Amino acid sequence: MPWQKGQSGNLKGRPANPAIDELRKALARAKKRQGVDFLDHFVDLAYKDTACAIALAKKLLPDVSSVKQEIAGRNGAPIPLQIVSFKDVDTE
Repeated sequence: MPWQKGQSGNLKGRPANPAIDELRKALARAKKRQGVDFLDHFVDLAYKDTACAIALAKKLLPDVSSVKQEIAGRNGAPIPLQIVSFKDVDTE
């Protein structure tokens, strides 16, 4: 049966993932016990520990190491970009 424009190819939706459901439940239980959300706790740790901050940034920020783009300023002149690699940052 051919797909109609705008129709999803998976009419039943994404299949349930029991491991993800268990993780969500475990995080909810931990939040109740600890009184703080996991991400809030992780961000607090990142402020105290550089290695933790770098790990958090690697997960949240896009990897632009292979991206070459040119951004133009108001006058159309290119604005130079400096790509910083987390591999080059000393964590100690």
